[in-house]
Amino acid sequence: MIGKKWNLGLQKTVIGCMIILLLALSACQGKTQASVTDEETALQMLQSLQSYEAQVSITFSAQQGESTYMVNQKARQEGAYRMEIVEPAVYAGITTICDGGRIVQTDPTIGGQVSARKNPVRDVLFLYSFLEAYQQNPKGCSEEDADTLVLSAEYTGEHQKIVSGRLTLAKGSGMPLSLEISDQAGNPSLHMTFQSFEANPQLADENFQITTQSESEST
Repeated sequence: MIGKKWNLGLQKTVIGCMIILLLALSACQGKTQASVTDEETALQMLQSLQSYEAQVSITFSAQQGESTYMVNQKARQEGAYRMEIVEPAVYAGITTICDGGRIVQTDPTIGGQVSARKNPVRDVLFLYSFLEAYQQNPKGCSEEDADTLVLSAEYTGEHQKIVSGRLTLAKGSGMPLSLEISDQAGNPSLHMTFQSFEANPQLADENFQITTQSESEST
């Protein structure tokens, strides 16, 4: 399961996504007025992101090679989320649910669920984690090309594989296209491509409800 790919220190913070626009703009030097306008539009979209639903391709990189998953994500700003693996088929249907406090993983192959611990790698799979990092430690923004903007940030914490991030956005709309996380050596450790993204959908509470049953504990 995704939360078990690395042996990790355990932590979880309630993720917020309020981005201070003035701080973000001041990190971008030498932009034309048109570029600043594009960036402002993108940042305003991120500021207003109360919830999102996305299909995401996630590739983990390690010395042993790469592992790629396709997942469906539903998330709210206050910290509730739901993530279901679609591919590879051997893991399809495994779902991680957080109600804002508790976290469980359900596995249809065994017809049960396990209580999951807080995990920084799982946290970083959701867009709100980067937005929090960008608010706290912005490291600049740039125009990747005529159609995209890139926001850069550093993460707090001591996990060696989660040190910095680069979020690529569609210029103007601010829709996320990809997110790359790098380790302490500057090498990519995680790459996410947003295959689809819907901003501020009405997500039913049932998506984040955890049914109480006998559980064991997992990472």
